[in-house]
Amino acid sequence: MPINNIPSNRKYVSLPPQIQDIDFEVYTDGSRIENETGFAVCTFKDNQNINNFCFKLQPHNSVFQAELAAIQYAANWAASNNYKINIYTDRLSSIMALKSAISRSSFVISAKNDLSAVKGLVGLSWVKAHVGIQGNEWPTSKQNQRSLQVWGWISQPLVLI
Repeated sequence: MPINNIPSNRKYVSLPPQIQDIDFEVYTDGSRIENETGFAVCTFKDNQNINNFCFKLQPHNSVFQAELAAIQYAANWAASNNYKINIYTDRLSSIMALKSAISRSSFVISAKNDLSAVKGLVGLSWVKAHVGIQGNEWPTSKQNQRSLQVWGWISQPLVLI
């Protein structure tokens, strides 16, 4: 879709860093393990890990795209369950891409479309990577990497390009 045809409220998506009275804190991570790209979405309530969702993307997808897909998945999960969540990502570039009014990437535009529909349910903020934040460390922990090797990745139902 040409950028001129995108409604102005979807060109620039800026969710608040945090919302109040949340149901869950959600940490996202895009990564590449042994030439496979995927993402994890980890939900926490009262500092306890509740759910973890892991998805495999196409081999040509980048870690940047995986992180955007994780944020998009988390937002859609919140909307479909009517949850209020705060999403934390350690990729500032993902937040900046969502805030950019000039992105022409279909991947970014798709994420913006979904995120523009969840205002009031979702906060989105950046956290520094690898500084001991429990939720942010889980997706890349050795325990999780072993789990992914045992379970394998769950295929993403949508083909993300």
